[in-house]
Amino acid sequence: MHISRSPARSHVPRFAGIRRVVSLQTSGARVLPVLALAILVASSMLAGCAAPEERGPIAERQVQVVATTNIVADLARQIGGDRVDVIALMGPGVDPHLYRASEGDVGRMTSADIIAYTGLHLEGKMAEVFESVEGRGIVTVAVAEGVPTDSLTAPAAFNGAYDPHVWMAVPLWRFAASEMADALAGLDPTHADAYRSRLSETLAAFDSLDAAVRQRVAELAPEQRVLVTAHDAFGYFGRSYGFEVYGLQGISSFGHLVAQQQPPRVRCRRA
Repeated sequence: MHISRSPARSHVPRFAGIRRVVSLQTSGARVLPVLALAILVASSMLAGCAAPEERGPIAERQVQVVATTNIVADLARQIGGDRVDVIALMGPGVDPHLYRASEGDVGRMTSADIIAYTGLHLEGKMAEVFESVEGRGIVTVAVAEGVPTDSLTAPAAFNGAYDPHVWMAVPLWRFAASEMADALAGLDPTHADAYRSRLSETLAAFDSLDAAVRQRVAELAPEQRVLVTAHDAFGYFGRSYGFEVYGLQGISSFGHLVAQQQPPRVRCRRA
């Protein structure tokens, strides 16, 4: 949503009020954000969107799925097939670490049958929204939380949290697919066999993809398996496929360059 703004004038007194709100938020007070979220959810409920129970039995219609990222949306479509109608809140190139739900997003979520998101704090700024819609009885599934904890890593840069970028390694994303299938089958048990069948097809495709990646990687000499990237999101890829990974930014795509983490020097071979 585009908001036009008039030129700023330093003498306008409303800026003092804005500073007071920022001060309340940064000092740890959460009353205003929570109140704003409650108003946002309530207004979405009154906006005319049909609640799931008002659309008829779920077995007789498509399951309305709202996914946070396009990656999770793709997974929902793979497992759900023509049984699901999927909306992705974030398009390609959007940083889920920084994304905040708009009023339109909240409206979509409150009218969904199920909300699918990555989890592991990837969409950290949407946590309160998820809690709010769960309170209304809407099913939510954090697909990455199906990955066993002993397969996850918690790098220092993540401040004690697990690295949520599990889709970068095909073997880990298999767990996410199973989590999605379980959620859809539990919500729509009449068609559970169809979800299980599509899960089997998806896992077989994932196995083929994993084998193809390993075959191509094997064509590289071990000393050439070095990946330098901006966003620090390829840790699981590096671990699964034998790459040394250097992320120049932090976990957010808008992070600052980390000066002490320099990529290795690359030697050029003369012809």
